[in-house]
Amino acid sequence: MDIVLLVLIVILVIGIAMLIGGIKTKKKWLIAISFLPLGIVLVALVIEIIMWLSLTLSPSF
Repeated sequence: MDIVLLVLIVILVIGIAMLIGGIKTKKKWLIAISFLPLGIVLVALVIEIIMWLSLTLSPSF
């Protein structure tokens, strides 16, 4: 498994846990902070998909 993917999964789990904890305890600041790791994972996934597409679709010389 790719180490970058493993780190992204860990960050995603932390973000989801913070979001669930914020919703259960009704703490708005925890919900707000939880969007930071979720946003990082989203941006990293978009970059990963763009890199994968550019490698797959580029003509090989």
